Amino acid sequence: MNHLTKTRRAVTRWHSTTVFALIGLAFLLPFATVTVGGCGPTTTTTTFSGAQLVTWSVPHNAGTSTTASAAATAALVAAVLGFVLAAFAVAKGPGWCAAAGLSATLLLAANVSSNADSVRFHSGYKLILFLFLWAAAIQARRAWRRRVGARRLRFQHEPQ
Repeated sequence: MNHLTKTRRAVTRWHSTTVFALIGLAFLLPFATVTVGGCGPTTTTTTFSGAQLVTWSVPHNAGTSTTASAAATAALVAAVLGFVLAAFAVAKGPGWCAAAGLSATLLLAANVSSNADSVRFHSGYKLILFLFLWAAAIQARRAWRRRVGARRLRFQHEPQ
């Protein structure tokens, strides 16, 4: 194996690990501002982070449901598991984690938006969504390359 191939594999391995680590860190950023109660005197506006959703510490009057907290927890678990699998160079695991995390992130937005009068997503949510999309695209490309490589290898070894 030449030096360029070794370098490419190292960069590829640490790229996924870094993306999943950044997703985990993005849970510490401001996530969303939710307004509940219309425009009357009972209007409540709450800003929270992803970490508050994961720890179930968002005030109950903020319009977030337990499903939103469960989705945030699932997204964080997918990021941590993806980080571990990518760090140990497991080929297929990070792709499933990226897909699960992306699904949980989209479900989270749907749950927060359905229970509030208005929602403004902040950098934490946007970064998590972007990074899960990025991780899913990277892992899909790698899966395609594995599949094409296996197909080529199979055709090379078939008897003529």
